[in-house]
Amino acid sequence: MVLLVVVLVVIVASVIYYVGFQPSSPLPPVRITRFSLDSLDIRGGQNTTLTVVIENLNRTRDHQIEYRFNVSKMVLIYEKGKEDLLNRVGSYYNHNFTLATGNPSLMTEFTVTGTIHEDVQFSGYSLVFSVYVDGEKLQKTWNDLTLTVREK
Repeated sequence: MVLLVVVLVVIVASVIYYVGFQPSSPLPPVRITRFSLDSLDIRGGQNTTLTVVIENLNRTRDHQIEYRFNVSKMVLIYEKGKEDLLNRVGSYYNHNFTLATGNPSLMTEFTVTGTIHEDVQFSGYSLVFSVYVDGEKLQKTWNDLTLTVREK
């Protein structure tokens, strides 16, 4: 009987140690605090502003960031204030930059415009946003957006 109690105590202590002292999963190095469009409904040829704010949670080193905007080719995305489209790779646009250790957060704005086919009055385009940090995909904590483009 004493042996059974000792074995049970050892098992319970082992379980408590295993559960209580396991390292938790590491925190992500960054967090997206804003992903939004100023207007979700525009006319063909009009612009809206897409805003992304990234917060640097691990400021011990620089981070290589890649934003990916998976969206129809009928939607065009430019970095705000620039004339060139973002680089398009297959089904998505991408935007790469270095988030420096000195940046607690960084807001980036993009100009978005869209067109529709001649025979429709409006189209809804899903804008699926992914973030890669130092080559690893960041777990999604934001909602994707739908941009509606109406005829002029």
